[in-house]
Amino acid sequence: MAEQKQALARAALKQVPKYGWTQHAITAAIMEDPHNKLPLSMSGMFTPTELVQWLMDDFNRQMREDPELKKRSVFEKLKWRLTQVIPLAQSGQWHHGMAMGLSTPLTTRSQLHEFVGLVAPPGSSTMYQTALGGIFVASELHLLTDSSPDFEETWKFLEARLDELEQGQIVNLSVASSIPMAATTAVASSLLEGLISLLLPATMSSKNVPGTNPSDYKSNDRKT
Repeated sequence: MAEQKQALARAALKQVPKYGWTQHAITAAIMEDPHNKLPLSMSGMFTPTELVQWLMDDFNRQMREDPELKKRSVFEKLKWRLTQVIPLAQSGQWHHGMAMGLSTPLTTRSQLHEFVGLVAPPGSSTMYQTALGGIFVASELHLLTDSSPDFEETWKFLEARLDELEQGQIVNLSVASSIPMAATTAVASSLLEGLISLLLPATMSSKNVPGTNPSDYKSNDRKT
């Protein structure tokens, strides 16, 4: 059953660009892909929100288990993760998936914290990991509107923000200081604020993050 559920999730994700994050996409995965050989009754195994959660868990699973991913730099790990959602971003569906994640804040908080912990260098401070998560979310929003060849502007944006982090320059994760110019819509601002709030410890606000000492953000890892 677990293998069938995994097969259904992967097939359903291929339908999301066409049908969106809907139950119809999950049903279509069974109806339109004869190679899965899954019974139609299995379409009830996932809700659209659970499909988003499954995808996020699968990204984290790959990050945990893939020995090659583990060897990569912070920049390379974040770039890999962002690359995984390019087909969904190109179809205009990923911002819906991000918003659905906000509808289940406890699960999404846990998934985000796990992901940042897997990407961050060992021994990183809480402030470093919080800022790193903010950079990831802002870069993901940048990706949504990036029309440059091979998303080169997003990779430049990510690289620049990581350089700032290593230099201790990022001390505030408010929308005004973090959101890229390419993602200044109300929807993007809302997503950034909401997702960053999930990255923060419960006692902090996304508009008032302590850590003005550059050493709060330093790590011993540099991208290569």
